[in-house]
Amino acid sequence: MISDVEAYIKNIAVLMIISTAAGIAAPEKYKKYLDFACALILVLAAAAPLMKLSKTDFPSFDSDYGAGYFNTGGYSANDNILKETTEKRLDEDIKSELALFGVECASVSTKAGDDFFERGSIESVKVVLNKKTDMDIASYIKERYAADKVEVVNK
Repeated sequence: MISDVEAYIKNIAVLMIISTAAGIAAPEKYKKYLDFACALILVLAAAAPLMKLSKTDFPSFDSDYGAGYFNTGGYSANDNILKETTEKRLDEDIKSELALFGVECASVSTKAGDDFFERGSIESVKVVLNKKTDMDIASYIKERYAADKVEVVNK
């Protein structure tokens, strides 16, 4: 506990010395900006122990997401929810786009690939039509959405 207080006081003292030295070395026209930045840093440094006491510390990338989270491809339950939401949104987008071409869809079902978050790949799209159309829907969806597999079924 005492070592924490000593470290806190040393940090504040070092920041004040650096702030003073920077204020002396800075050109006159930049002093007010430098003083503001140094004061802001000092306030944040002074408030750090209070944030620890109130359990509202600034979030850090490593503590919230884990080191290397995005590099390892590790996904959580939230990613599954995001993937499902994205698939539903794609279903709606495809259905409304085809409606603009006069194509009536009973349903659209999209399945995002496992590497969806890295490459945005769509594994498959299944379109169920209310009535037959002359439009090449499979080619359109493959080209527009870069889907690997597209299945078009007439109802």
